[in-house]
Amino acid sequence: FNCYPNPANNEIHFISSYNEGLLRLFDLLGLLVIEIRLDLGVSIIDISELKSGLYNAVLFTEGNRLVKRIIVMP
Repeated sequence: FNCYPNPANNEIHFISSYNEGLLRLFDLLGLLVIEIRLDLGVSIIDISELKSGLYNAVLFTEGNRLVKRIIVMP
């Protein structure tokens, strides 16, 4: 899976090659801030309410756990 733009400020696009998956976005304290189902292709996530900083995007799918680091800008 991939994402763009990164850094981002209002929305971020996640690209998944899996038929379905669960995306969880955690802050650096490990608190869950967003949880959403992803399907094959591009999904757009609104991040405009998040504070600036680093986040971990974790995609759980088909027995896999994939992690991307996301930067949210003001």
